[in-house]
Amino acid sequence: MKKINLYTLIGLMAILICISSCSKKDSGNLDEPVVTTPVQVEAEVSRSVLYDGTTNIEYYFTVRDNNVLVNNATITVNGINVPRVIGFIDGYYDLREYDNPAASYVPGQTYTASVQYNGKTYTESMKAPGGFALNSDYTKIQWDQNGNYATLDIYYLYGSTTYTVPSARPSPLTSPQTIPSKAYPTPGSTYTIHGWVQNSKKNSFGSLSGDNSYMTVTDFKEWRVTK
Repeated sequence: MKKINLYTLIGLMAILICISSCSKKDSGNLDEPVVTTPVQVEAEVSRSVLYDGTTNIEYYFTVRDNNVLVNNATITVNGINVPRVIGFIDGYYDLREYDNPAASYVPGQTYTASVQYNGKTYTESMKAPGGFALNSDYTKIQWDQNGNYATLDIYYLYGSTTYTVPSARPSPLTSPQTIPSKAYPTPGSTYTIHGWVQNSKKNSFGSLSGDNSYMTVTDFKEWRVTK
């Protein structure tokens, strides 16, 4: 088990809010009502690459038994232990890119999560989508691996949205995507581009089901461009 200091905690909370809002608002079948099992597992594998190259990778889990968060599960992703974090909420397990061993994210790689709890083992596997690239004149975005859902959004820097697809969300969006000139309505302005793609599964980990039982694997990339 690892401990967490105040500054790391604040940073983790900010990142979790950002990733969770992206993951859950666009997760489609994650919001459908289902029959609830006593044991439920939330599993999120994610990568976010910001405009300045800052990369955040996280394996995040919570485990519940009869809606009570539990601290005695053993969790691995591709054989790497995901420890419970001390000093945060109960039932919170987390591994980051700066840990040793470290969390990693490779588009196209299959991530197998294993949760051992109360004498039983629950497993789920999912392929990582993403691997974003933007061409030199910012007119085409592509990613190596498609997912269940994807979004493309362009904004004025610190301003309003200028272009967004798909219009109905959550929806699939396949690579590549052409960015039209109307996405850059004011010549010489600076824009923020967000690419987001996710694989998700409700009723994951075999027989488990419920609002707090799912797995997502998500890739996010941000650019700032002047066009």
